[in-house]
Amino acid sequence: MSEWGFWGYLGIVTGLVAMIAVFLFCMVFMYRTPESPETGQIGSHEKHPEDSTTDTRHAA
Repeated sequence: MSEWGFWGYLGIVTGLVAMIAVFLFCMVFMYRTPESPETGQIGSHEKHPEDSTTDTRHAA
């Protein structure tokens, strides 16, 4: 074994698991959309694109 021994490998594995957990937590936190008091809707407009609040037109 190397001079790090058991504790070195345990630290590396624990660090990787912690990084993955923080990444997944941040992804869930960033993509959660709270209920808007103006519209009363929960979620994004992907489910109902006709409810979009923008009046801009896009070229085909």
